[in-house]
Amino acid sequence: SARWRGTDPAERLAFTALQFFARERSACEPLARAFLAGYGWAQVAESMGLAVTAIRQQWSRCVAHLRRTLMGGAVASGDAAWTWLGRHEDRDDAQH
Repeated sequence: SARWRGTDPAERLAFTALQFFARERSACEPLARAFLAGYGWAQVAESMGLAVTAIRQQWSRCVAHLRRTLMGGAVASGDAAWTWLGRHEDRDDAQH
């Protein structure tokens, strides 16, 4: 049913991230779209005429900006549902 479309948490998070990048960091939006579509960074780098390391660094900055923003809101609201955002030290989202 159309009423329940988009209720998957992963879909909502992806939509939220895309909207955030569209409003806050336009340079991140194409990277987010590529990441969510499953493209590899080598393919993205080639299509943009950039080095893979530059794409990975930019994506790391984009994700860090999103995390800081979400954590700021979660910490301010005391929302425990976002605690996973603070556990990023052992993850590298740029390795894709």
